[in-house]
Amino acid sequence: SGVYWMFYYGADFTETTDSDGATAEGLVSRPGLALSQDGFHWARIEGDHWSGALLDHGEDGEWDALGVEGPHVVSGKQG
Repeated sequence: SGVYWMFYYGADFTETTDSDGATAEGLVSRPGLALSQDGFHWARIEGDHWSGALLDHGEDGEWDALGVEGPHVVSGKQG
């Protein structure tokens, strides 16, 4: 038995300005994390953001102003 990690993202409707200066209102995403010992019952890990997300999106005009999504786990070669 081990611990399962689930990375996911959630979104809300927020008006923001992207790095090209275009204003958009739509889904602005933020990543989250939950852990489980059996793969059925999950406990959300609360981040510092008011929504509980691990990371917030960037400020207006920054490259990540429209959100942070698509979390992945990358395994590096050991040795």
